[in-house]
Amino acid sequence: MKIYLAIDISLSVAKAVLWATRDQEEEQVKILGLGSSEFYRDEKGLLEAVESSLNTAWSLVSPEFQLERKVAGVIFAIPQSWMGEQLKTEKLSLLRHISREMAVEPLGFVSEAEILLSYLKEKEGKFLNLVIVSVGDEWIDVTPIWQGKILGSQLIERSDNITLDLEEGLSRFEIKTPFSPRILILGRGDLEEIRQTILSYPWLETEKALFLHLPKVEIFPSRLVVETLVVKMGEETILKEKTDFDSREEISLTEEGVLGFLKNKDVAQLESPPSPSPQVSVELSPPEPAEEEKENAPFFLTRLLKRTKSLSEKSRETLGNFKKIRLPRFLVMLFLSFLLILVALFIAWWYLPKAEITLLVEPRFSEENFLLAVSSDITTIDVENKIIPGRVLDLEVSGQKTIETKGKKKVGDKAVGEVIIYNGTDIAKTFPVGTSLEGSSEMEFLTKAAVTVASRSGSIIEGWVSGQEKAAVEAADIGADYNLAGGTEFKIGLFSGSDFIAKNEKEFSGGSSRDIKVVDKEDQEQLRESLKEELLADGEKKLKEELNEGEDLIEENIDLEIVSEDFDHKIDDEADNIFLTLKLKISTLAFLGDDIDVLAEEVLKNRIPEGFILGEKKELDFKFLRQEKNKAIFDFGIKANLYPQIDEEKIKKEVLGKRPQSVQQYLSSLSGVDGFEISIDPRLPKYLLTFPHRRGNIKVIMKIKI
Repeated sequence: MKIYLAIDISLSVAKAVLWATRDQEEEQVKILGLGSSEFYRDEKGLLEAVESSLNTAWSLVSPEFQLERKVAGVIFAIPQSWMGEQLKTEKLSLLRHISREMAVEPLGFVSEAEILLSYLKEKEGKFLNLVIVSVGDEWIDVTPIWQGKILGSQLIERSDNITLDLEEGLSRFEIKTPFSPRILILGRGDLEEIRQTILSYPWLETEKALFLHLPKVEIFPSRLVVETLVVKMGEETILKEKTDFDSREEISLTEEGVLGFLKNKDVAQLESPPSPSPQVSVELSPPEPAEEEKENAPFFLTRLLKRTKSLSEKSRETLGNFKKIRLPRFLVMLFLSFLLILVALFIAWWYLPKAEITLLVEPRFSEENFLLAVSSDITTIDVENKIIPGRVLDLEVSGQKTIETKGKKKVGDKAVGEVIIYNGTDIAKTFPVGTSLEGSSEMEFLTKAAVTVASRSGSIIEGWVSGQEKAAVEAADIGADYNLAGGTEFKIGLFSGSDFIAKNEKEFSGGSSRDIKVVDKEDQEQLRESLKEELLADGEKKLKEELNEGEDLIEENIDLEIVSEDFDHKIDDEADNIFLTLKLKISTLAFLGDDIDVLAEEVLKNRIPEGFILGEKKELDFKFLRQEKNKAIFDFGIKANLYPQIDEEKIKKEVLGKRPQSVQQYLSSLSGVDGFEISIDPRLPKYLLTFPHRRGNIKVIMKIKI
């Protein structure tokens, strides 16, 4: 088994793939390792990208091929823009250089557009009309195809607007009629975003009429370029090896070779093959209808029919001699039994196998935000004004609850006593009720009555005697700390101690304090909120019981109104517990979920890309903005899943009776499908293994890719 190398060079990316031909009986190609897609900017970067991708490909090859790493030859897929009347000289030199650096014999080259055209001709027929757009980071390659022939190629430097670049590329072709309204894009970047940009461009308003109607834009999977290249090149290699093996004359597959390859020739020794160049003026006319191609019968069925035909001819010859030859009865029965078993096995092979195809899809999302009104004044949906009918639901709920108080308060008695106020000045002084006296530790006492203290008497010689007067005092606060001992001096207000001072002769008494539990504001608020939550939950449950079939509540907009509340204790009341009786009025709007779906589909339908359908799963977001009479206004957001539109019957028709390899290639080409899984029951030997021949035995499932 020989190993070959294929290198796909697009405008900005290079990819290598290692493949081999299997044995001659199977006539199949096996991909050993698919390299990574590597970005490049210039010729030096291209060689590095090829080497990096090839290393990745070798790392995926089975261990038995890893030792020698011997490659029989390399084939190149190149951008169409590299082709003119022949392969451009500098590009030919580049391919020679890559071949020398890789130390591998070059087998030839073919453009990506020719590969894509060959793939589509097998699927859709010979007379294809489309425009191929190969996308790179800095350039795009525009290649129109008419009646299955390449009209030429235009390389356009990319600007900020790829649709203007495409329009420029198409305008450079001097044609008398518009292009085919079918565009295939491939290459690097976010191709889906590019597709949407092209679809949204006003093509019918361009200065030059490029299309008769808005074009259909499709994405061509890049992996199919190398896969088709390998398969086509493999067919040629296998056929040549079989010819040599059977010692027959070599057969040429086509007049030009497979896909237009330069076969079995060194790129270094060749000039490039001719490629169609852009026509100055082309008359585009509809092609003649092609004859419908007949499908080939399954390999096993063909072999079986040949053997049956041979057996029938021999049977007729044998039956002609039955009159002369008399066979034993048991041999006749054995022969007939063998025929019956053979027929039964064929019928079982045709009717019994079952297959399941699981298509893995990754959903896309479509989001929209708008103002939505739910109104109880209408009964039908107003799509234009985005209003859906609503129904007001309200009820009253009441309940009671008790919690333990957490407020604390200090209570007790104030200390009382008597002081003597001394006046050291020459003027009598009257102190009003509530005069502040400050004792030790800044404890404050207040006079309980007004008191007048006479001035001092005496002289300097005889000595001075301060005026005195007794006054009853009371502590400013409660507590035993105010029971001061006798002989304590007190400062009077802001007066100097040399002018006025007070002193108690006896100990103060009566001061005491203790802590008690009281109701505070936090206790009431906590009890109110706790009971409101319980009543709200109970009210929501009762409101839902009043819903009609298909209705939903706008839970985010439930309105609560306190009808009455009654606490058994006021704030600062001494109490160990507080009890509340509360009555609430709960109201909200109900709407039909189907109305939301209808409105959402109407809003989103113009945003759904071609080939996708709106999924059932939707995320809705309501944010209440304001109330207008009987209408509630919401900021409404919707996020919906989009899934590829899968035609199950078409898929079943396409895979009917096909071999798994052909089915895999077909499923890989489906737009919007990110992967697939195939199971066939029973698992027959390889030469018998095909998909069921009856549609009822094929099941197609779409599964979300995680």
